[in-house]
Amino acid sequence: MYTTTKFVRVGNDRPITRQTDPEFYFEFQQGVLLALKEQGTLTEMQFKYAQDALKEQRRAMALTAAGQGGEQQ
Repeated sequence: MYTTTKFVRVGNDRPITRQTDPEFYFEFQQGVLLALKEQGTLTEMQFKYAQDALKEQRRAMALTAAGQGGEQQ
């Protein structure tokens, strides 16, 4: 037995950026890195280096947001 899914509409259609949705942006980029690793495009070392760089960007964004009056949400 199969279930079909139908796209109905887009709610809250807005651009997703590092500034407006930092957590989603981080998780998305991390998913892309993992997919590239699983495909064999990235070696384990390249993956870890990119992941560390991504985490550092996330930390820097949090510090910048804290300096502007709190965490961005």
